[in-house]
Amino acid sequence: MTSYRIDRVERGAHGQSWDILGEGDTIGPEHHTHASWDQLWRWPNFKPEELASESDGVLMLYAPAIDALQEVRSHLGQPLTINSAYRSPAHNHKIGGAKRSRHLAGAAFDVACPEGFQAPLANVARRFGFNGIIFYHTFVHLDFRARRYERTRR
Repeated sequence: MTSYRIDRVERGAHGQSWDILGEGDTIGPEHHTHASWDQLWRWPNFKPEELASESDGVLMLYAPAIDALQEVRSHLGQPLTINSAYRSPAHNHKIGGAKRSRHLAGAAFDVACPEGFQAPLANVARRFGFNGIIFYHTFVHLDFRARRYERTRR
Protein backbone atom coordinates (compact mmCIF):
# COMPACT_ATOMS: atom_id res chain seq x y z
CA MET A 1 0.00 0.00 0.00
CA THR A 2 1.54 3.29 -1.06
CA SER A 3 1.08 6.14 1.38
CA TYR A 4 2.44 9.61 1.97
CA ARG A 5 3.57 10.58 5.42
CA ILE A 6 3.16 14.27 6.09
CA ASP A 7 4.44 16.00 9.20
CA ARG A 8 3.28 19.51 9.95
CA VAL A 9 6.39 21.63 10.33
CA GLU A 10 5.15 25.18 10.56
CA ARG A 11 2.06 27.32 10.61
CA GLY A 12 2.61 30.81 9.32
CA ALA A 13 0.66 33.84 8.18
CA HIS A 14 0.53 32.44 4.65
CA GLY A 15 -1.04 29.14 5.62
CA GLN A 16 0.24 25.81 6.71
CA SER A 17 3.37 24.14 5.44
CA TRP A 18 3.99 20.43 5.43
CA ASP A 19 7.06 18.29 4.93
CA ILE A 20 6.27 15.57 2.44
CA LEU A 21 8.48 12.66 3.42
CA GLY A 22 8.05 10.57 0.31
CA GLU A 23 5.97 7.98 -1.44
CA GLY A 24 6.38 4.28 -0.85
CA ASP A 25 6.68 1.72 1.86
CA THR A 26 9.98 3.08 3.14
CA ILE A 27 10.54 6.77 3.60
CA GLY A 28 14.05 8.13 3.42
CA PRO A 29 15.71 11.53 3.16
CA GLU A 30 16.15 11.09 -0.60
CA HIS A 31 12.39 11.58 -1.02
CA HIS A 32 12.16 14.71 1.08
CA THR A 33 10.49 17.83 -0.33
CA HIS A 34 8.87 20.85 1.23
CA ALA A 35 5.63 22.38 -0.03
CA SER A 36 2.55 24.12 1.22
CA TRP A 37 -0.52 21.94 1.38
CA ASP A 38 -2.47 24.15 -1.01
CA GLN A 39 0.15 23.36 -3.67
CA LEU A 40 -0.37 19.62 -3.21
CA TRP A 41 -3.83 19.10 -1.73
CA ARG A 42 -6.38 17.93 -4.33
CA TRP A 43 -9.38 17.15 -2.12
CA PRO A 44 -11.52 20.32 -2.01
CA ASN A 45 -13.99 19.14 0.62
CA PHE A 46 -11.48 17.96 3.20
CA LYS A 47 -8.69 19.66 5.10
CA PRO A 48 -5.42 18.03 6.19
CA GLU A 49 -6.19 18.85 9.83
CA GLU A 50 -9.40 16.82 9.83
CA LEU A 51 -7.62 13.76 8.43
CA ALA A 52 -4.52 13.98 10.66
CA SER A 53 -3.94 11.95 13.79
CA GLU A 54 -5.74 13.65 16.63
CA SER A 55 -3.04 13.47 19.28
CA ASP A 56 0.03 14.59 17.32
CA GLY A 57 -1.12 16.15 14.03
CA VAL A 58 0.78 13.65 11.86
CA LEU A 59 -0.95 12.73 8.62
CA MET A 60 -0.51 9.56 6.57
CA LEU A 61 -2.28 9.65 3.24
CA TYR A 62 -3.40 6.73 1.13
CA ALA A 63 -4.41 8.83 -1.86
CA PRO A 64 -6.80 6.29 -3.47
CA ALA A 65 -8.82 6.18 -0.23
CA ILE A 66 -9.07 9.96 0.00
CA ASP A 67 -9.90 10.12 -3.73
CA ALA A 68 -12.77 7.70 -3.07
CA LEU A 69 -13.90 9.66 0.00
CA GLN A 70 -13.97 12.83 -2.14
CA GLU A 71 -16.06 10.97 -4.76
CA VAL A 72 -18.50 9.82 -2.07
CA ARG A 73 -18.82 13.38 -0.76
CA SER A 74 -19.29 14.79 -4.30
CA HIS A 75 -21.89 12.16 -5.17
CA LEU A 76 -23.88 12.78 -1.98
CA GLY A 77 -23.70 16.54 -2.44
CA GLN A 78 -23.45 17.27 1.26
CA PRO A 79 -20.66 17.64 3.80
CA LEU A 80 -19.18 14.65 5.59
CA THR A 81 -17.87 15.04 9.12
CA ILE A 82 -14.79 12.90 9.69
CA ASN A 83 -14.46 11.74 13.31
CA SER A 84 -11.25 9.81 12.69
CA ALA A 85 -8.98 9.21 9.69
CA TYR A 86 -5.24 8.56 10.00
CA ARG A 87 -4.13 7.46 13.46
CA SER A 88 -0.52 7.43 14.52
CA PRO A 89 0.47 4.19 16.27
CA ALA A 90 0.64 6.02 19.60
CA HIS A 91 -2.83 7.52 19.20
CA ASN A 92 -4.29 4.22 17.97
CA HIS A 93 -2.88 2.46 21.05
CA LYS A 94 -4.14 5.23 23.36
CA ILE A 95 -7.74 4.85 22.16
CA GLY A 96 -7.66 1.04 22.05
CA GLY A 97 -7.75 0.77 18.24
CA ALA A 98 -7.16 -2.53 16.45
CA LYS A 99 -3.48 -3.45 16.08
CA ARG A 100 -3.86 -3.80 12.29
CA SER A 101 -6.33 -0.95 11.86
CA ARG A 102 -6.60 0.53 8.36
CA HIS A 103 -6.49 3.91 10.14
CA LEU A 104 -2.76 3.29 10.67
CA ALA A 105 -2.21 3.42 6.90
CA GLY A 106 -4.49 6.37 6.22
CA ALA A 107 -6.97 4.07 4.45
CA ALA A 108 -9.93 4.33 6.86
CA PHE A 109 -12.41 7.00 7.87
CA ASP A 110 -15.02 7.17 10.61
CA VAL A 111 -17.81 9.34 9.20
CA ALA A 112 -20.34 10.89 11.59
CA CYS A 113 -23.72 9.74 10.45
CA PRO A 114 -27.21 9.47 11.93
CA GLU A 115 -28.76 6.01 11.65
CA GLY A 116 -31.24 7.03 8.95
CA PHE A 117 -28.43 8.08 6.61
CA GLN A 118 -26.09 5.14 7.19
CA ALA A 119 -27.45 2.80 4.48
CA PRO A 120 -27.35 5.46 1.72
CA LEU A 121 -23.81 6.43 2.76
CA ALA A 122 -22.68 2.79 2.70
CA ASN A 123 -24.28 2.19 -0.72
CA VAL A 124 -22.42 5.11 -2.25
CA ALA A 125 -19.16 4.18 -0.46
CA ARG A 126 -19.28 0.65 -1.91
CA ARG A 127 -19.54 2.10 -5.43
CA PHE A 128 -16.31 4.01 -4.91
CA GLY A 129 -14.24 1.11 -3.57
CA PHE A 130 -14.81 0.97 0.18
CA ASN A 131 -15.01 -2.75 1.00
CA GLY A 132 -14.79 -2.39 4.77
CA ILE A 133 -17.97 -0.92 6.24
CA ILE A 134 -18.82 -1.08 9.92
CA PHE A 135 -21.99 0.51 11.26
CA TYR A 136 -21.87 2.09 14.70
CA HIS A 137 -24.60 4.00 16.49
CA THR A 138 -23.42 7.51 15.50
CA PHE A 139 -20.93 6.88 12.69
CA VAL A 140 -19.92 4.58 9.85
CA HIS A 141 -16.39 3.23 9.50
CA LEU A 142 -15.25 3.06 5.85
CA ASP A 143 -12.00 1.47 4.74
CA PHE A 144 -10.11 0.07 1.79
CA ARG A 145 -9.44 -3.67 2.06
CA ALA A 146 -9.14 -6.55 -0.39
CA ARG A 147 -12.35 -8.37 0.55
CA ARG A 148 -15.77 -7.14 1.46
CA TYR A 149 -16.31 -6.89 5.22
CA GLU A 150 -19.48 -5.47 6.77
CA ARG A 151 -20.58 -5.55 10.38
CA THR A 152 -22.85 -3.72 12.77
CA ARG A 153 -21.46 -2.79 16.17
CA ARG A 154 -23.77 -0.76 18.35
